[in-house]
Amino acid sequence: MKAKYGITDDDIYNFDETGFMMGVISTTWQAEWATVIQGVNSQGWAVPPFIILAGQYHLANWCQEPNLPYDWVIATTENGWTTNEKGLEWIKHFDKHTAARTKGSHRLLDGEKRR
Repeated sequence: MKAKYGITDDDIYNFDETGFMMGVISTTWQAEWATVIQGVNSQGWAVPPFIILAGQYHLANWCQEPNLPYDWVIATTENGWTTNEKGLEWIKHFDKHTAARTKGSHRLLDGEKRR
């Protein structure tokens, strides 16, 4: 497939998502969920993170670090999980950050297998 489509090693990416429970352990356990979608190419270069938090709007005071890198994405969903809409936004984020880096004629994106 690499030869057929002109895919170089630099143009092979893997992506995955991982979730984090955020909260304080107490007798009234309340936690929120955050998801990070991350892509890395076969040479170790990483696409900037795409972070999904629970909420309707992203409020700047949610982050303790006021100067997050400009290319990180903070998105929201009702429960902090990935949705089809956020997945499509991530694909666009991936394309924005990898298109100019492409060395061959195509990029290969390998993700997790859902059963």
